[in-house]
Amino acid sequence: MKILYFSEMIPINSDVHNIIFILNRLKELKKKDYIKLYPVRLNNILYSKRILRNYTLDLDEKSTQVKTINYIKIGYNGFFEYASNNLYKIYQKIHPNIVHIHFAFPEGYIGSLLKKKRGLEYILTVHGSDIHTIPFKGVEYRKKVCQALNDAKHVIFVSLGLLKTAVEIGYEGREYSIVPGGIDLNLFKPLNKANNSNKKVVGFIGNLNYIKGADRIPLIVQNTLKLDPRIKFEIIGEGQYRKFVERILSREIKAGEVKVTAYMPNASLPGIMSNWSIIIMPSRNEGAPTVLEESMAMGIPAVISGFSGAEELLDESFLGEIIKQDDSIEESFAEKITKLAGKSPGRESIVRYAQKFGIDSTISREIEIYKRYVK
Repeated sequence: MKILYFSEMIPINSDVHNIIFILNRLKELKKKDYIKLYPVRLNNILYSKRILRNYTLDLDEKSTQVKTINYIKIGYNGFFEYASNNLYKIYQKIHPNIVHIHFAFPEGYIGSLLKKKRGLEYILTVHGSDIHTIPFKGVEYRKKVCQALNDAKHVIFVSLGLLKTAVEIGYEGREYSIVPGGIDLNLFKPLNKANNSNKKVVGFIGNLNYIKGADRIPLIVQNTLKLDPRIKFEIIGEGQYRKFVERILSREIKAGEVKVTAYMPNASLPGIMSNWSIIIMPSRNEGAPTVLEESMAMGIPAVISGFSGAEELLDESFLGEIIKQDDSIEESFAEKITKLAGKSPGRESIVRYAQKFGIDSTISREIEIYKRYVK
């Protein structure tokens, strides 16, 4: 089975976290002897008319060549046509049995152009912002996202919440599945806690941007420390709000109550997270965040905002707390954090619950979907 795997989210190395859900899939597919994998990455390089040379991505000691499409921004529509023509050239060389596209826009829309022009069928997986954010930027964005969804042979949603939003914006719902993103359960599992102090550690991992609620973090931290000064915070991430977070929390950082660090290799995260008592996620919206699934696999309870699909992620009370998105959200976070910090949650129950998010289960379900449509 030859699979053309198309997405800008295909990483250029294995030391990434914010798109680890794609890397996990590629690694698991690479283990299958009957699958030949052809990852193709969309790359925004202006004024270049050539397809970049292949680069090598190491996948568990099995390297694979990743092709990259360069495109020119010739107005708004010119780029899509140019990119779809280049993708078709690669398609003709490979002659894959399956085309699997990740992200509805622009990748899924490019796939829909190829279906209309060349009759090319594709499977589409949507992950979050391509459904809950991009379509609401304007009418043209919504039209293109809906075209990508409705032209797909099969759509894979990583959460039920995303499916509901897709239906609201115009998805007609012909053939679809709900399949979690998939995590490495061999890497993310309970470890001996490294924290020997009497302080509880609350962690955050993610892009420090508006959609992830990074602007809410300083008040959450300060309100929590007022309620319980024994709590510490560790913030891991990069983004436009990083300097803002560090500036507002400079006093707490100096006092050692808050630690802010950049992204680190995924393999290093379990050692850091084993020190945590709670993970927080103050996002304005999400699909099915991988980091939440990973923290559950380590037995860490969560305090999260009520974004789309939040209830299905924390559908059992022992998994943590969901906070209503209102004007007092930072105060509510602080109250729930201190409440959870005072408990001894049943970590074993959380770990058992998280087993359904394993990448092997995700890939098995996706391969069954491939088999329905393989040429």
